[in-house]
Amino acid sequence: METGWKPMPVIIKIFWIIMIVDAFFAIFSIFSVYSAGFDLVGIPFYGLPAVNIVFFLNLVLPILLIIGIYKRYRFVWIAIAVYFVFVAVNSLMTIPLIDTKIAQFAEGMSDTIGQMGEALFYQTMHLAILFSLILSAGFNLAITIIFLVKRNYFMKAKEISETNNDQELLS
Repeated sequence: METGWKPMPVIIKIFWIIMIVDAFFAIFSIFSVYSAGFDLVGIPFYGLPAVNIVFFLNLVLPILLIIGIYKRYRFVWIAIAVYFVFVAVNSLMTIPLIDTKIAQFAEGMSDTIGQMGEALFYQTMHLAILFSLILSAGFNLAITIIFLVKRNYFMKAKEISETNNDQELLS
């Protein structure tokens, strides 16, 4: 079974690179999540629990999945599907907390609120956050579908190599 960069289908290479970049930027988000907080399935966490959750969900798990894709582990596609479905559900469960997020943004943007007007600011922020959460959930579900479609890349590799070894032993 050939592992590494070369045998990967192009679409998996693209998402593999995106996952690497995302894991790299997760390092920087860990520093800000202590005070800003993190929402996990609609429950806001602050302080050290938020840092631990972000460290595990946005750094450790993606790195394990990146290694699994590179090494071409047989059932990594299931772990990827579960991970990205969870991330999509987490995004959708954050929708009820939009008002809390707007309040956090408003604290640091008092000049902008004065220029735009309070009502326009809240409407604009509400639509922007709602759009980003729905788009994020859709993107994560699309990644899940792509890995489900491309699961044969992970599953057939070992079967092909095993049948080749059996044929070589017989001859």
